[in-house]
Amino acid sequence: MWSVLDAEVYYIPGVPIGFYKYETVNLMFYGDTVINAKKYKILYSTLKKEPIFPTDWKVEEFLREENKKVWKLWWGGGFYEELLFDFSYEVGDTVNYNMVPPLVVGEISYKTMSDGKEHKLFKFSSGSSFLPGYWIEGIGSDGGPFIPFTYGITGGFYELLCLHEKEKIIFFNDNWETCYKSSVGVSSFDNQINIYPNPAKNVLYIENIGNLVISNISLINMQGQIIRQYESRMTQINISDLASGMYFIRLISSKGNIIKKVIVE
Repeated sequence: MWSVLDAEVYYIPGVPIGFYKYETVNLMFYGDTVINAKKYKILYSTLKKEPIFPTDWKVEEFLREENKKVWKLWWGGGFYEELLFDFSYEVGDTVNYNMVPPLVVGEISYKTMSDGKEHKLFKFSSGSSFLPGYWIEGIGSDGGPFIPFTYGITGGFYELLCLHEKEKIIFFNDNWETCYKSSVGVSSFDNQINIYPNPAKNVLYIENIGNLVISNISLINMQGQIIRQYESRMTQINISDLASGMYFIRLISSKGNIIKKVIVE
């Protein structure tokens, strides 16, 4: 079972900046089917943390693997195949995904997973400043089992959190320290931070009621520009030199982003 983070930029009406809303999509193979004389594995998905099969699952994709290549079946007035992964690439090969600038296999190494097995790790390069992620043979990409690149995706991203095999963790993403992250009820933890007084003239106080782990505090103007950043443990902010008007305090926390409107008199 793959656990893939689906991060979508979320906006609150009247707030010119957005933050990420998170869902975790769990994916797993169950059963096979034959279409156009080819055998495909059926990939199911669910958004639930502890799903029950088959009640909580739905069919997501049909995938097949042959000669180190993985295809996805899609419908467009008929059944067509899309090549997702080609694990036969060598260093220097151009990746055929019609991307501009083209992607090139920059490095191939081996990564030992939690089951003790070595998996081939592919890293890519391109002529742009943006470098896409990686592939792991037998697992997929850093975006999951049927998303070869998050290259070009706007308004969010996908990232593989974990891979379980027979209830054992094979892959774990240290960047997130969890196999399931969700912002269901985006503002459900908003009341764990209190900023006062509001309106204020000289000082704003930050009260961390919920003892959240804060990694960043920013002051943002009505144009969505970050005008100041503060230490994550800051409990008071001097606003005496700010022009009167509305601002936003954004706190990046262990549970997601919190945005508070503040009035400076």
